[in-house]
Order: sequence, then structure tokens, then C-alpha cells
Amino acid sequence: MIKAIVCCDMMGNIGKDNNLLFHIPQDMKFFKDMTTNHTVLMGYNTYLSLGSKPLPNRKNIVLADRYKKIEPHENLIVTEDMNGTIGECIGNGEEIWVIGGAYVYNTTISMEMVNEVYITFIPTVVENADVRLDLELLVSKYRKAEKVKEAKLHLRRIIRAIASNIFSLGKRHTKKEKGEER
Repeated sequence: MIKAIVCCDMMGNIGKDNNLLFHIPQDMKFFKDMTTNHTVLMGYNTYLSLGSKPLPNRKNIVLADRYKKIEPHENLIVTEDMNGTIGECIGNGEEIWVIGGAYVYNTTISMEMVNEVYITFIPTVVENADVRLDLELLVSKYRKAEKVKEAKLHLRRIIRAIASNIFSLGKRHTKKEKGEER
């Protein structure tokens, strides 16, 4: 099974200058709890944002072309072949978590590879973010959303191809609210 996990503002913004927009301890713990002992799939820039080190206690797959220089590490696979690598992991019974960036999220969602998406919505809009999850694409592919009981987080579990509307779950904010950081 392939799942995605992401934290974004109400417009789908997820990053700026190769950094996360939000550092919320409870959300970071949720991310760690969900992905530990599983396979994580990420793009090259996401890998760089992690300090060019694989996440511990996970098999890390980095999508990068052959011109990118990535130092070998245990539990790290660097590949250009997303489909073949994902197919091999699924064939081995692995649970795969897509963890970013926008290209990897949007590609796996548009190709309908992801079965579930866990989104933590932060009730703000970050005006000058430069990395964005395509929420319109997400809504077109994934129709059922349910609130996940996780205290103080605006977390939604979204399942592919069932009727509903993601945006009915919370109001949109147009101004950045103070005190929200991840």
C-alpha cells in the first residue's frame, strides 16, 4: 500500500527555500510514528532538506537523476525509476510513505498510486511559500475525507475514489495567523 503524509497551509503550501513551513512537535511525532519501520519515498530536494542523510529506522528511496551526487548510506536507495522501485517494494509487501516534495506528491497522486493521504492542515496561508501540493488535483482524485482523532491537529485522512469534499472539513483562512509554526 502507498500512503502520503504532508503538512500544509490551507492553500496547499508545504515549503519555502527547501525547508518545511511548519515545525509542530505533535505533527512531527505523528509523522515519525506513521513512517517508522516503513519505506519512505522522496525527491532529491526533500533529501537535501533532511541534511543529506536518510531518516533512521526506515528504508529511504530518493528519486534523483544519475547526475545527482548522493553519498551511499545504509537503508538508502537512489533511483530514477520510480515505477519500477515502487513495484518492487510493493511486491515485497512493504508499506510506502510518500513524504515529499511537491513533484513526488503531485506525480504519485495524479498517477493514482497513493491509496491514502494524511494531511495536517494549518489554518493559515503562507504568502511567499515556493513549494505547493496541488489541492485541486488531490480533490479530483480523492473524494472521501475523514477527520483523524489527533488532539490539536487539523488532520485529515483522505481515501481515493469515494464521494465527499475535502474543503468542507474546515474553513479557509486568507491571512497568516500568528503563532503557527512547524
